Amino acid sequence: MTTLIPVGLVVGLSPSLRGALIERLQSFLAKTVVLPISHRPVSVQGMCLCCQMHNETSDKLRQLFMQALQRKRAAFERVWVDCKEGIDPSSVSYTLQQDFFLKERFREAGTILVLDRLLLEKVLTAYEDAMMYFSHTSLIVLAPALFKDERESQVLVEKLEVIYEHIRIFQPTFQQASLIQFDELTPEYWENYQRSLPVLVSPTRHRLFV
Repeated sequence: MTTLIPVGLVVGLSPSLRGALIERLQSFLAKTVVLPISHRPVSVQGMCLCCQMHNETSDKLRQLFMQALQRKRAAFERVWVDCKEGIDPSSVSYTLQQDFFLKERFREAGTILVLDRLLLEKVLTAYEDAMMYFSHTSLIVLAPALFKDERESQVLVEKLEVIYEHIRIFQPTFQQASLIQFDELTPEYWENYQRSLPVLVSPTRHRLFV
């Protein structure tokens, strides 16, 4: 039996903060590849299942895998998908689960949300934006000096409680995201975070690396 290659999603409004987070993760995770995606598919109610796929994710992961398989690039053991502003992480997750080529080779390994000042104001005032970002997030990393005061921190916690309550109506086993400061993301924390994700990983390496 072979394990699937983990694909982690990094979302947020600030390209520099997403980049800083990925760079921090790469400092203690070897053989990782960063895959930027920028296409924002139009969501239309009633669209077919195929049209709900995020085709850019599918195309780029296929190319990445085939290049490594053909020894045109170094083998990798993890992929970070850097999601541009406005991309719904659930569309990327859906693609990983439904695309026949991808689901036999890759697995979703959590979504990390980088919460900066601009995004904080957005999710506190717009319910749809809050649902899009928080309903598929497993870890929220707070930007430095994010809150003006303690009250803002409490407002965010209360907002999350309402959102998670709504999500559990449809997903009773939904696991809410952890909140940490940027500097708290250490190799030790990462190991604990990975163990908390509801995915069992086989210790056997993917045949791409054998």
